[in-house]
Amino acid sequence: NMLKNCKYFVKDSIKWLPFFGWGMWLAGFIFVRRNWTQDQAKIIAAFGKVKRLETPAWIINYVEGSRVTPKKLQESQAFSRERGYPVLRNLLLPRIKGFATCVNEFRGSHIKYVYDFTLGYRHKSKLGQSAPSMVRVHTRSLWPEYEFHVHVRRFAIEDIPRDEIELGHWLRQLWVEKDEFLSGLHDNWAGHIDKQTTWKESSCMTLQHKIVIIIGSGLAGLSAAIEAHNQGNTRVILIEKEDKIGGNSMKATSGINAIEPLTGDSRDAFVQDTLKSGGGLSDESLVAKLVDESRPALDWLIKQSEFETDMPSLDLSVVSRCGGHSFGRTHRCPPQNGRPVPVGWKLIDTLKKRFMSLPDTEVLTNTRVTRLLTKQDKITGVEILNEEGKREIPANAVVLATGGYGGQTGTRLSDGHATLLSEFAPQLVHTATTNGPWANGDGIRLALAVKAGLRDMDQVQLHPTGFIDPNQPTLSTKFLAPEALRAYGGILLNGDGKRFVDELNLRDHVTDKIVHQASKVYHRPESWMHKILPKKYPAAYLVLTDEAVENFGKSTLGFYASKGFFAQVEGIDNLAKDVLGVDKKEIEQTFKEYDSHIESASPDDFGKTVFPCRLLPENPTTYWVALVTPVVHYTMGGLNMNTDAAILRQDNQTVIPGLYGAGEVTGGVHGRNRLAGNSLLECVVFGRTAGRNAAIYSQSS
Repeated sequence: NMLKNCKYFVKDSIKWLPFFGWGMWLAGFIFVRRNWTQDQAKIIAAFGKVKRLETPAWIINYVEGSRVTPKKLQESQAFSRERGYPVLRNLLLPRIKGFATCVNEFRGSHIKYVYDFTLGYRHKSKLGQSAPSMVRVHTRSLWPEYEFHVHVRRFAIEDIPRDEIELGHWLRQLWVEKDEFLSGLHDNWAGHIDKQTTWKESSCMTLQHKIVIIIGSGLAGLSAAIEAHNQGNTRVILIEKEDKIGGNSMKATSGINAIEPLTGDSRDAFVQDTLKSGGGLSDESLVAKLVDESRPALDWLIKQSEFETDMPSLDLSVVSRCGGHSFGRTHRCPPQNGRPVPVGWKLIDTLKKRFMSLPDTEVLTNTRVTRLLTKQDKITGVEILNEEGKREIPANAVVLATGGYGGQTGTRLSDGHATLLSEFAPQLVHTATTNGPWANGDGIRLALAVKAGLRDMDQVQLHPTGFIDPNQPTLSTKFLAPEALRAYGGILLNGDGKRFVDELNLRDHVTDKIVHQASKVYHRPESWMHKILPKKYPAAYLVLTDEAVENFGKSTLGFYASKGFFAQVEGIDNLAKDVLGVDKKEIEQTFKEYDSHIESASPDDFGKTVFPCRLLPENPTTYWVALVTPVVHYTMGGLNMNTDAAILRQDNQTVIPGLYGAGEVTGGVHGRNRLAGNSLLECVVFGRTAGRNAAIYSQSS
């Protein structure tokens, strides 16, 4: 006996219509202005009266909020594509807030159900005829001129999700089914309706969607999110504490590694290079997985770009041999139209566009995860904090892709907690870093609260070459001088203008040599180093010839030059006098000795065997010179994981059900020292693994 009292949601302006509007007002219809601040109070007040008096009532809500017109449909479809929502052909995307308020206000009241009506109509003369007007409906019969088909489903309010995000997903999926029904009705309505086959429920309603939450939106997080979605029947929520997607991955410049047969590379060589760099601390099973899936990871990245018709395929055709590598296998992007294409930015841009195009996904930015939720030692969701306050989001599995802890080089975080760097590598708390401040180890702390295990936390990589800004030499955050600068022919000189290391040796070795030189070699009084830096500041000159600059990419190097990092000097005379403060003969002897090993194809005194270009070419050259210093770059330690990217407990090394990790938040792959190009590779390989396995686990949880 509820139907006798119908209350509609209607536009506020309709109440001024003669007869119709007045009647609606007298009947207690709910007039809304589409201003949520005003409408919410009005809706809650109206519902409060209905609940208090237990008035028999139907609350009728046109959830789309407006009539469908071609223009409105196009706008709705564009909005859906932008947000990654389902793109509907016949209906507008439903509005969530009013419906969510309606449902949640009536929980536990005398109003127990939501009825979903889907109405199809056709004019007997042809399909596509306009719907009958309101006046026509109320003044004369529609039959037999119009034929209608009505499909109704009933949902118990208590069975509808409580969380607004989940409720929104439920409602959008319902609209997908309504849209499919109307499309099928339009296509097949030729003479009669087969009531057994016209309505087809999607698998998403008969099989409840599982939820996977990804925390962190760098390369590992995006790889995990896309792969989790690809498993099917999975809703993916990507949570990022910053205001934009990308994380530290955006800053990567050297490239991403993959086995490269064209350079003579092989699986065994790649494995051995990685294990050697790890100094006995790398987990061999993790390294084997990293290498075995390196080429598929590169192919997968390229494939993601091919889904976007408005952008060219991802080009990773530039291959270089970076420090510690036996062969060239580090891939990056060539310049486009004379402009550099930073590989980290390009990978993030590619995967971001791909993820945002997928249905059943959601992105929450400016949102911090404050706690992992558990029940019986299983992960059941997360607690978040953003401008709307603190709330919980249920999930079947969670992937941590929050990065490392090298971005906070002091002793205390803003919340008063000690930095992880001060706990595990206190000798580095005053060293400059290439990391953004967001790399503070918060994901590690989340996992520690659920008894996750750690490994190798004292292993922090100092990259040997961070650019020193001559105008602000002691800044705590510095730009990375990428490995490729040395891979293409850049050399390092000490304060005396002498070489002191194989520039292509492992990062930790080159770093140690720079620090050692600073303790025993004083700056020449006339030198650039002496004028800019404090005494015994660990630094070196990075010197490139025109040939090395061309090899690296002049447009790319121009970016660093525009920041003021490079000085350009013509010829060896000016290099010796104006920059190094040494006698021309000294630097000339150093360069001649270097070039002699190109001719003899023999190792030099530092064990260097690869000499990319001459330092004293036949034609006059410009020398490009920068000051570089070791910087905190990467944290090799992190959460303990297995080859399934599942996070392990501290006490017994068993899996924490529902918790996965990828990228710098985890440990075990790199050991004591990371090879250039392996960080981006790790993000893709273990990000995909974590997302895939999280989705698979969620189906059975």
